[in-house]
This record gives sequence, structure tokens and C-alpha cells, in this order.
Amino acid sequence: MKNLVFLFSFIALAFTANAQIQLKATRATSGAVSGSTELTVTDAGTDTLFAPSTSKGKLAIFVVTFTRTSGTAGGTATLQGSIDGTDWVTVGSAYTVTNVAAATTSFKVLAVDNAFTYWRIIYAGTGTMVNKFRAKVSLF
Repeated sequence: MKNLVFLFSFIALAFTANAQIQLKATRATSGAVSGSTELTVTDAGTDTLFAPSTSKGKLAIFVVTFTRTSGTAGGTATLQGSIDGTDWVTVGSAYTVTNVAAATTSFKVLAVDNAFTYWRIIYAGTGTMVNKFRAKVSLF
């Protein structure tokens, strides 16, 4: 009985133990934004959040939050992965940002599909707007 309780406790711990990592804010035009984990996209601008190097072969869930500051929010957010941090590949489908006060979406990458070491989320705005976005990744 003790072994059975231990086994269930270990399984529960394994499913709840994960690492959460805030993505680093980096402007496409001017490089890293010191100490920031949130970026502001204005009009048709583009900004990028980078995840620090992650472990291959783990389930990765990226949660991205968008907050409209002014105007009509819009645009697309795309998750990309890279083996070397130089050559990037789009993973899954882009998320279309709609004109709401706040929105949250997630990108899920199954462990068997996770061949990448580096990750980034690119948000390209549209129209006349000011929209903030931030993200974090959980690895299981």
C-alpha cells in the first residue's frame, strides 16, 4: 500500500512540476529592451519576444497576453523555433489579434515535435493602434 501511495504521489509531482520562463523583450529595430518582459506595438510595427534556450523534447506551452492601449487592435502573432538561434521556422498557425480590450492565446508544442532550442514570438500590428503583449513559456 505504501508503494502505491508513493507511486501516485510521484506521478502527481511529475505532472505538476514544470519550469515557467518569462520571454525577453526585444525590439526588431533596436535590440534588447533592458529588464522588460512586455513590448508595445504601434500601428503596423513589429516586435519580438525571445525565450531563453530551452530543453529539446519537452512539452512547451507559450501563453501570450495582448492588451489594447488605444486604437483598433489587430495584427498577427507567430511562434517560431530555431535550432541555432539564426535560422527560424514558423511553428503551427499564426494567431490573429482582434479588437478587444485584452486577449490571451496559447501555442502548444508537443514534446515529440519539440526539436528546437530557441523560441520567439513575433507580433506584427496593423492599422492605427497601440497594443502591448507579453508571454511566458511553461516546460513539462
